[in-house]
Amino acid sequence: MAEDASPAATPRGTPRTPKYQVIRDRLMEQIRSGTLSPGCRLPTERELADRFGVTRMTVRQAITTLVQSGMVVNRRPLGNFVAESLCGVASRRVVNLVCVGSGSEDAGVFLEHGVAAARSRGIEARVLQAHAGVEHLAVATVRGPDPTVLIGGPGGAHRELHRAVHTAADRVVVVGVRMDHAGIASVVGDDALGIRLAVGHLHGKGHERIALVGSTPEDDHPTMELQVELWRQAMDELGLARGTPDRHVIRLEPVPAGGTAMASKLAVEAYHRRRRVRATAYIGLSAETGVGVLAALHGSGVRVPRDASVVGYATHLRASLCVPPLTGIDVDVGGHLAAALDRVERMLSAEEGAPVLPLLQVVPPFLIERGSVGPRR
Repeated sequence: MAEDASPAATPRGTPRTPKYQVIRDRLMEQIRSGTLSPGCRLPTERELADRFGVTRMTVRQAITTLVQSGMVVNRRPLGNFVAESLCGVASRRVVNLVCVGSGSEDAGVFLEHGVAAARSRGIEARVLQAHAGVEHLAVATVRGPDPTVLIGGPGGAHRELHRAVHTAADRVVVVGVRMDHAGIASVVGDDALGIRLAVGHLHGKGHERIALVGSTPEDDHPTMELQVELWRQAMDELGLARGTPDRHVIRLEPVPAGGTAMASKLAVEAYHRRRRVRATAYIGLSAETGVGVLAALHGSGVRVPRDASVVGYATHLRASLCVPPLTGIDVDVGGHLAAALDRVERMLSAEEGAPVLPLLQVVPPFLIERGSVGPRR
């Protein structure tokens, strides 16, 4: 029926998807579902134009994109046909893995685990790293018909991507950032538990002056402020918040090169120059931050773990290759992706009567002990 095939009305204030993309996506859905089977002739341009209420030129643009993708073959003068090579496409399951901010040290870890986890479930994973210059590809991917796991969230700097995620909320899962308040499925780690594990582990070794080293060179980053507050609470629970513990909060400054590790190294070196009474233990809020802290302490003649201890995050391979190997909080990448793919499978199956998954799923971290923490001397 024409009413079923026409694009749904767009709510006021929601960015409109170009009409040719709506037609393309609707035809792709019909091809993937088997409604339009391999070898089947597509409706004529005039029929599609009448069905969608658009011009034939708009329909032609949509079909051209399908021909370019290999899903449709043009056989003049007979018309346009679903490619015979797509036999079995109805049973193919696809997920987009889009990583925002591919410069992050954890981006490769999440993508590698994501591809392997999807493959183990019989799902084809398409990977895109949305670094500067290719944001438009991420926007087009999210607006497409296949579900997307967005690693890192759209962020304020990616306005078009942010709009696309809201428009496609029913087929997007965000990992690492909470967007459940906007009706978007989210999988996040338990930051409070992670910091409590780090503080508790160091306190158990006799450390009381425990510094927190930021994970971002943006001083006003909201995540950093949240982590500082969680650190204060963890310190207070153990009676370690005497005086002004904020003097042991080490914030990073932007550096021209070297990334977070270099920014952390420079920040800790500056802290050592300013403070006579220094921390005996440090918590770095990422694996790269922990690496930078170790480098700064080594450069200052501080022996780890004999003179000072360091806890970072253990997700990245570099954490295990440091000297000494970095004790760290493991955010459980596998747990994050398993939760995200559980929801993706629900999207792909569209099974009626299936239990409703909560919009927010929190994955607990755990501590990996290596060689960078020792008793306070």
